[in-house]
Amino acid sequence: MEGVFGKATLKDVAAIGRMTGNPEQEVFSSIRDYFVAKVSGSVVGCIAVRFLEKDTAEIRDLFVMERNRNCGIGSRLLELALFESRTMGADQAVIAVDEPGFFLGKGFVKKDGSISFDLSRVDYPF
Repeated sequence: MEGVFGKATLKDVAAIGRMTGNPEQEVFSSIRDYFVAKVSGSVVGCIAVRFLEKDTAEIRDLFVMERNRNCGIGSRLLELALFESRTMGADQAVIAVDEPGFFLGKGFVKKDGSISFDLSRVDYPF
């Protein structure tokens, strides 16, 4: 399935809010943190990057519509978020999720009670 990937815009706020369950005002105020995947012009996935410290990025709000899963959209969104994190100068990315299986399969590791990714391993993926 071919998709278009990029930074979210204000036009994407409502779709991101529906997917994540976050209030639209919260999404609006953090829209610069989001990347989206679109298929046929509709948002089918999103991910956000927030910086916790000068060297640590938090990857959050990874969602892909159920009908669009298992075709690489989540993986591509994660690649974008990790590259953005490294480009902005972070050394590591962390996540806080109940079910980390997807992330562990993408190179994140559990260490000292957290799940993180060493961003020195990220090259421009495209």
